[in-house]
Amino acid sequence: MSTSMKLSRTLTDSDKVNGRVQIINGDIYYLPNCSKELKSVPERDVHNILRPYPSHESIRKARNFSSISITDYQSPRWWSVPFGWVAFVSRTLDFSGPVLGKMRRLPTREELRFEEGKGYAMPSHMLQEWWNLERDIVRAVGVLIVHTKSTPLLPAFPTVFGYRHQHKSWRTALIAIQRSRGWFALWIGVLSYLIAIADTETAARRNYSLLALTDWYSHLVNSGCSEVWLEGLTMSSMVCDFSPFTEKAGTFVSLEGTWEDNRLPKVEWLCAFGIYNWYMWKPEWSKNWKFEGYAPLPHQMQSVFNGLPAPLLEHREPVQPQLPAPPLNDRQQKTKKLTWSQFKRDRDAINAQRERVESKQSRNERLDRENRRQYINATVYEWIEDDDGDLVQTKVPKTLNEDTLERYENGHIYYDAFWHEWDCCTDMGEGRGYDDDSDYGETPGSNDFDVELDTPFSDPDGFSSVDPTDCNLDWAHKTRRQTADSSSSFFETGLMHDNNGEKADDQFVEDLEREIFRVLFLYFGFTGTLPVASSPPVENSKEQSRFMRITGIKLPDEQRARPLFLRENIAAACDFINRLQSNAKILEDEWDLGKRNRQAVHFAHRMACIRPLKVDLGNERTVTWYMFDFGSARTQRWMFTVMSAAIALTVCRLDRSYTDTDLATYFLQLGMEFKTMQLSTSLTRAPYSTRSTAQRASRRQGYQFLIDDFATFEARASQFLKENRRARVACMRGGVLWRVSCSAVDWNIVLRGPSGWSSNPCEFVTGIQDGTSMEFIDDALTRDEVSDLCGMYYVLTGAGYQWENPSWYPTPESFERSGFDYGYWSTFCEAQFDNWKSKASQPSAVKPEQPQRPPINKVRWSSNLKGSAELRRARSRMEKVAADLIEAHVQHGRMS
Repeated sequence: MSTSMKLSRTLTDSDKVNGRVQIINGDIYYLPNCSKELKSVPERDVHNILRPYPSHESIRKARNFSSISITDYQSPRWWSVPFGWVAFVSRTLDFSGPVLGKMRRLPTREELRFEEGKGYAMPSHMLQEWWNLERDIVRAVGVLIVHTKSTPLLPAFPTVFGYRHQHKSWRTALIAIQRSRGWFALWIGVLSYLIAIADTETAARRNYSLLALTDWYSHLVNSGCSEVWLEGLTMSSMVCDFSPFTEKAGTFVSLEGTWEDNRLPKVEWLCAFGIYNWYMWKPEWSKNWKFEGYAPLPHQMQSVFNGLPAPLLEHREPVQPQLPAPPLNDRQQKTKKLTWSQFKRDRDAINAQRERVESKQSRNERLDRENRRQYINATVYEWIEDDDGDLVQTKVPKTLNEDTLERYENGHIYYDAFWHEWDCCTDMGEGRGYDDDSDYGETPGSNDFDVELDTPFSDPDGFSSVDPTDCNLDWAHKTRRQTADSSSSFFETGLMHDNNGEKADDQFVEDLEREIFRVLFLYFGFTGTLPVASSPPVENSKEQSRFMRITGIKLPDEQRARPLFLRENIAAACDFINRLQSNAKILEDEWDLGKRNRQAVHFAHRMACIRPLKVDLGNERTVTWYMFDFGSARTQRWMFTVMSAAIALTVCRLDRSYTDTDLATYFLQLGMEFKTMQLSTSLTRAPYSTRSTAQRASRRQGYQFLIDDFATFEARASQFLKENRRARVACMRGGVLWRVSCSAVDWNIVLRGPSGWSSNPCEFVTGIQDGTSMEFIDDALTRDEVSDLCGMYYVLTGAGYQWENPSWYPTPESFERSGFDYGYWSTFCEAQFDNWKSKASQPSAVKPEQPQRPPINKVRWSSNLKGSAELRRARSRMEKVAADLIEAHVQHGRMS
């Protein structure tokens, strides 16, 4: 192990910039990689630190493991060869991801299993999960010990602490389970230590093919470890996150000892893996060639002797003074607990915004949900205290919806018709008793054909997941998931509600025509001529289908819609779309892009608010975005910005009473792309503090993907969306990224604006305003984060080191400008998304453990997303004409 804990380089001044010098008991101690305060220096261990006796005098006493705890190993100790792994034990227990997330919540007293004469025990399903996990972790540690040729002394198995035993009292059982879970963290500390050694060995031998070692991940896989399990395990920061965001226990080392004993780690190695390490420093060593590189920086030494303490920083995480912090997680220090009242205030605020921009049809549907208050196809959440006493909004399985609602008194149940969800929480106020006859609006047999309104992600961690697409979107953009009847839709259902389900066919056609014209006006500027231009009726069913694909409206009943295409208005609209997509001439009085049109968008009041931004996207690619400066009418510090000239004109056509906040909410509801650009000088320059959990998932050549791979991807994406404030960007990106994030990201965070500058230029985007050269900024997602949200993998092809990148969902590059890119999330998009998800999560008929369709590469996605070629051509022409119109308008404004 002589080369396992050494690096070829030495400690540099840049490694010590965050260091701290302290004088303890007259000796100088230095921590080179952090400014954390040292309270005291521990005694050197002279016994087995894993045994429950503190001294030689008590060595013959019977062992009592109840006297030790995980907290005994979360503080720095002097490094010892057999117990060096203790330095890698995490100070914050992060039980997250699909593997360790099963241990996140401990069972309650009511959930314990009780057998007369035997006592209380862990629930059977949890017991089996923990027992399987213990065996898997122990196996992984054993494989890596052999792989790295290490000789650590291992801790006792978690079983020793009693989670598998039966106990006479429920209190003893709960304590045993809690302490056993802590011991799992100790074993993960061992695993983390072995991973660090393996990484060092692999890096050291990378250039020597005959001596090279396979990396630890590949070695575990080759030894029989499941890649799905391993990927899920490493989602926890305790396993292999060596960044400053994950604090380990740390250690004390002797500089003299590291030179005399090859088995001890070098300071450089500990710093490289984020381990806080203190060592005693003597001023005379600064002239010794062996130790001069470890000398504190001059100003750090001077601050001690001047009596000026160095700053106390637990992490390299600066405070964000301007904007509220994102919801905290187990990896960060909790300073504010989520309460029901605060959640309700935030939810009421976003609901008020949604109400301002909802259509008449959406309002009718919401009020109908409010009256019926159904629960079978709704999402039900139960607010449960976690181990820290914090309330966690926990999703209830659909099968338990009714039982959960019946357990709570009136006054402890709240229904939100905007999101079609129920919340159950005893902190809402005083209970008002039970209604034994309450059926929450359901009638017997009413759920025979119900389809679950699931969110884009399964929710292994039990956090809130809401899905805006299952309610309250505009007519033509609704998710068609209410019933399994393919002839029924939100469109048709909304009409039937007006007349007891018996809407006349002529009224159906009338409303459908009105919706078609609304879409064509908003996105293509179509106004039609007065009088209506004479055009032949559209009788060919294929032409009818092509036209409806371009509008994004899926016909609920083609037979009932046939009279629609005999109308002059629709015939004129079809002719307009045909000429638009074929690059034929468009008359000025047909669309509002003509200056002589009676509704010319040129004169819309928002046209004067457009400020073009030049944005450098890298790779020598510069694009123009369109920022709206509402001046004194602004309600936010940021400015509403769109990436498309055609969509900028759509903004100009919307209700002129909409504020910037209303516009953002409108776009969030419809899955349209936008940005919240803010003047860079008004944002904090402190680096962004939330680390990214995105990682490049890889698979070996020839790997056969499993359904569990898709579940792990969902969990990994969900974890990022809930823990990183920049996940707000996914909600603003539109398309597939919006669809997978809209149910997991708090819209209030989106509306608060940019997070601030980041030390990583990939985490923000800047735009320069034409004419003024003023700089504006907003958050951005890194390439790895976008890949993570699409479920992309790096898979070796077998041709050298060439990779292919299959993914569960299409990347933005594949989706944008495809035949499904309407500029908003249409019903055709939702149907396609449901199809992708179903094939990824449903078993194959031949091999049930595999999905019906594995991840596919970019070429196959291009084929899958062909959609409407006419839509692509129409939108392309619309974009060019709109860009020319806006440029001419801006130039005219500057000249005047």
